[in-house]
Amino acid sequence: MKKSILLIFLGVLTSCGVAKNPVVSKAIISVCPESGTCTIEIMKDKSLLVTIDDSKRPYYILEVMPGRVVVKYTYTKNRNPDYADDGYTEEVIFETDENFTQIDAGKNKLLFGVQCFCRGKAGFYKVPDALVTYKNQNLHISLPAVVDGQLTRAVNIEFE
Repeated sequence: MKKSILLIFLGVLTSCGVAKNPVVSKAIISVCPESGTCTIEIMKDKSLLVTIDDSKRPYYILEVMPGRVVVKYTYTKNRNPDYADDGYTEEVIFETDENFTQIDAGKNKLLFGVQCFCRGKAGFYKVPDALVTYKNQNLHISLPAVVDGQLTRAVNIEFE
């Protein structure tokens, strides 16, 4: 009986959390790099606080900010279970207004992140020369070469 109540309670908490930040994208229409999966997350009423750590590398913190939206695109390579350190993820994250009209990568509100077991490559990078456009319900992100072996270069997302 206690397990049932706990499961119901956890289910209610989880469902409430999902309703607060719904994903509004219809589909990622760009080609996802081979051997992996791509996801998009749209976080309403959020803002990126980009700061620098002790090693002079940027990272971000999400803050509550009504009227702002944070978009996070993630590519995750399928892992080989035979290798403990086989994980590889690329992430593009940026901030805009809720109508996608104020997109300016030059203000360092666009970061490219790499999470992997790869010395000197892992971490977040500011990408002021990225190109982000939104037209006819389609979001297009074009990235220059940021790190060696980078897989994410162009992302196209269609919205409803």
